[in-house]
Amino acid sequence: MTLGADIPGGGPLYCPCCGLPLDPGRKRFDVSFELPDPVRDLTEEERARRVVGERPLIAVRNMGDFVRVLLTARLTGGYEFVFGCWIGVPADEFEQARKIWNAPEYSQLVLHGRLANEIRPWTGMLGAPLTARPRAEDELPYVEASDDPQLQRVLEEAWPHSEIWQSWSWLFAPPKTENSKAG
Repeated sequence: MTLGADIPGGGPLYCPCCGLPLDPGRKRFDVSFELPDPVRDLTEEERARRVVGERPLIAVRNMGDFVRVLLTARLTGGYEFVFGCWIGVPADEFEQARKIWNAPEYSQLVLHGRLANEIRPWTGMLGAPLTARPRAEDELPYVEASDDPQLQRVLEEAWPHSEIWQSWSWLFAPPKTENSKAG
């Protein structure tokens, strides 16, 4: 049996690895981090005082500047997880992103930053250096490369989906896309 294949009789398809039901029409799963981990760890009162701006570009007094990006992890069977996460960026790149976010120059944006969310099931990637660029004018930038060996593996390899699904299965509700630049 292959993932995504139709089963005679119209019954549901279950993953032979993990037993989860699979929808042949749904190959992408979006996971959204509302805030960078260090910002999430602040009290609500501290966030109200220190956070300037809103998704997808926030500056945090005495902490740094953050931009929302997409990180794609390819899975076996043609599935993928797309993590809407945050990266910390230098102030000059943050200001450039802010200026051109809704301008034609957005397509030329290149961000060099550090991952600001720990992404399960991988560990140790928080703070990993990376490069992100937009692929389309109406989408957030995508993480494209990293000097961190673990993060680069996440970007390049197809992962056994059972490993990823175990970390995120509680989130699988009706799909919400994470592509929009507004997000």
